[in-house]
Amino acid sequence: MSESKKKRTPFSIAFSALCIFLIIVLSIILIGNVTFIIKGALSPDAPPTVFGVLPLVTLSGSMEGDMEDSFGAGSLVVMTKPTEIEIGDIIAFKDPSAKELVIVSHRVVDIIEEDGEVRYVTQGDANNTPDMDTIGQEDLIGEYLFHFEKLGTFALFLREPIGMLLFIGLPVLLFIVYDIIRHKLNDKKKASKNAEMEAELERLRALAAENQTATQSDTADTENNVS
Repeated sequence: MSESKKKRTPFSIAFSALCIFLIIVLSIILIGNVTFIIKGALSPDAPPTVFGVLPLVTLSGSMEGDMEDSFGAGSLVVMTKPTEIEIGDIIAFKDPSAKELVIVSHRVVDIIEEDGEVRYVTQGDANNTPDMDTIGQEDLIGEYLFHFEKLGTFALFLREPIGMLLFIGLPVLLFIVYDIIRHKLNDKKKASKNAEMEAELERLRALAAENQTATQSDTADTENNVS
């Protein structure tokens, strides 16, 4: 087995490493998607989180802007548990005016106090005016951590059955096929090597038999000369 490993080409090693990496990454994505689906089904009134973070996909361009943390439609925005919210921070919150769960990610432009309660005035970077409703602690969901442009559209696609099949099932299937082909090639090489060894052994046996015959003949000639 050590000899077969030594004979593996750099391309074979790199391809195997790439396949393993893809399987690990896509398996994590699959676990995340399944977790979101299950949590979303069990708690439809609460956004699902994984490992304490809340990934959100932006569906509108209300946060498009020139600031470093601005993001456009289709972005994957990662939120974390809110701590001390300050003016300029981006927060995720439940839309108070929506009857169903609608999560909005906007920037805090002011912090006010109403009836002894701290409330946040929010506004999208692409909007000209602040949001109509102020946000209290009961509606606050998360605080901006980082984002990936356009990755949200890809994440939504991965939640679809065809997306899971193409980007998770297909790489796994390709790796299985590659592994089967690799094993067959290794078996073929071993069989060829064994055949060569058998041929070499036969050659050595024949050579040994010839030497033994020659030795016996020389011994017989010597005995005849002595007689």
